[in-house]
Amino acid sequence: MMGGVSFTEGEQMSRKSVLAVLMVVMMIVGAGSVAAQSVGGGVSVWLPESSYLVDEGSLGVETALGTSFSMGDLLSLPLGVVINPVYALMPEIDGTVGDSPWFYADTISTFLMAQLRLPVGPIYFDAFGGVAGFWNATLRPLVKNIEQDIAAADHIYTFEGAPTITDGRFGWGWQAGGGIGVRIDQISVDLNVTYRLMRADATIGGTYADVDTAGPTATLGNDYEQAMKIRLGGFSIGINGSFAM
Repeated sequence: MMGGVSFTEGEQMSRKSVLAVLMVVMMIVGAGSVAAQSVGGGVSVWLPESSYLVDEGSLGVETALGTSFSMGDLLSLPLGVVINPVYALMPEIDGTVGDSPWFYADTISTFLMAQLRLPVGPIYFDAFGGVAGFWNATLRPLVKNIEQDIAAADHIYTFEGAPTITDGRFGWGWQAGGGIGVRIDQISVDLNVTYRLMRADATIGGTYADVDTAGPTATLGNDYEQAMKIRLGGFSIGINGSFAM
């Protein structure tokens, strides 16, 4: 975990973000009461891909609410929303993942998947996968990481203020995983692991000072602009509970 970065009250989700979450929750609960076979939720530990790709970033805790529409005895269609403060969003430039996280965000994700369930008495095994989308309700740059990664040999780049981020709010991708659980009457509880990978198009830019450490000399007023994708990738390890309607 990198020091010197923390979430302040001003960097948390805005009132509009909270209202958007409540609207999605109401839609899911409403759909569940009409046509779904089960409604539930869960809590997961989020392991961002930066923690195992570049050994930076920190674990997070995400919460989820969902419903499931039955397509038969073995197949169902889970639909849900996940709220996740993500400290480690990686950059992807020309198909190559960066050397360190460049952003952190309060993220709201939605998903629609196909799920295959194999019951063995009260125990069941799940395998699932499908499409997912996300909205970065807040999006902030990790300035020191960006400066370090774009600097040339024997040079230090220092942005004049924070870099600007254009777009990068909405993206999409996929998620898949599996789990094991137990069902007692109408209540089901399971442990599950989900891999999630989504991307959002963005452009980052700004003005920086270039310091030549061999000199040292400084050149001011250099412009930086880079088109890229912001990656939300990693593993979610959690426990979910649901109630059959």
